[in-house]
Amino acid sequence: MREQPKDRNRLQHILEAIDVILGRCKGMKREDLTADKVLFGGIVYPL
Repeated sequence: MREQPKDRNRLQHILEAIDVILGRCKGMKREDLTADKVLFGGIVYPL
């Protein structure tokens, strides 16, 4: 069985995902995000 990642590694991964998401969605409105189901799924899944 695979060893579970440590909490610190998990938090680092979450922070990196947030940075990518914020960079990709900069300047977009909520309506833009919810209208694009692929982009929305790509945002929700990592978090």
